[in-house]
Amino acid sequence: MKTMELRKVLEAVESGDITPEDAEKLINAIFESEVKHVEEVIDSTIVISEGEVVRKNLSVTNGKVFIRGELFGNVSTVNSTLEISGKVHGNINAVRTKVKWSGGEVDGDVNLVLSSEEGTPTIRGKRNIVSFEVPFVEKFAKNITFGENSIIDGEMKTERYKKDRIVVNGVLHADDVVCETLIVTGKLFARKISTEEFMVSSSGSITSDEITAENVVSNGTIVAKTLNFEELQNNGLIKTETFVGENIENSGEIDARNLNIENITNSGKISSESMHAEDVENSGTIYTEKLFTEYISNSGSIKAREFDYEELTGNPIQKIE
Repeated sequence: MKTMELRKVLEAVESGDITPEDAEKLINAIFESEVKHVEEVIDSTIVISEGEVVRKNLSVTNGKVFIRGELFGNVSTVNSTLEISGKVHGNINAVRTKVKWSGGEVDGDVNLVLSSEEGTPTIRGKRNIVSFEVPFVEKFAKNITFGENSIIDGEMKTERYKKDRIVVNGVLHADDVVCETLIVTGKLFARKISTEEFMVSSSGSITSDEITAENVVSNGTIVAKTLNFEELQNNGLIKTETFVGENIENSGEIDARNLNIENITNSGKISSESMHAEDVENSGTIYTEKLFTEYISNSGSIKAREFDYEELTGNPIQKIE
């Protein structure tokens, strides 16, 4: 927290320049200004319990959020359930979300698009509601922007699309997509994708020539000619020609021509023509023409026509004749 700012607020209370109530609002604003971390989840549940204080922004797709305590940060939801009985010191942006107010309070703005509500909240900011009952709303609510956050809820075609945070809930066709965070619950077709955080829900699919990302979490389908990443967690299906990265945790299915990964943890299925890795920990199934690695821990099944390794523990590699 910014110590100098807090000291000034306390001094103003002591001198009688501001009331304790105003001081509380200022202190909350100071805390809120320090909220930097964003928790991004798909197909998951977030619970802030009664009495709990959390200082972060929440972004949830195809999930559930229960705020019974106090949140200093913004809430963004798509295709989700949001229940608030506590306090939110920030804004709420919800698309296709079932919102239940159980005596909840919001200091900021509430933007609800194609969402349903139950209960009566206390909202101190602006309230913008576009409900299902509005005629022709499907025609107009196709590209919704909250600041630098863009939600594609219909079908959109463009050459270059650049935003801080992009949620593809409908269909997006683009030559080039650039963002810090990319969440796909619909369909994305792009020649090139560059992002830091990249998440695909179980209903989402991506088709691209080239994808570059730092962290990838996928429960859906990714089809790409080239996929470059640092950390990848896959529970869905990935098909690619060239797969380059540092760490993979796979419990889904990966079909790649060439894999060049430092560390592979596999409990799903991987098939390839060529696989290069430093460490392979396998409890699933791996089928490859060529396997070159340093260390293998195998409690599953590995089949290869040609292979070379320094150390192997567990089940032997089955040679393909």
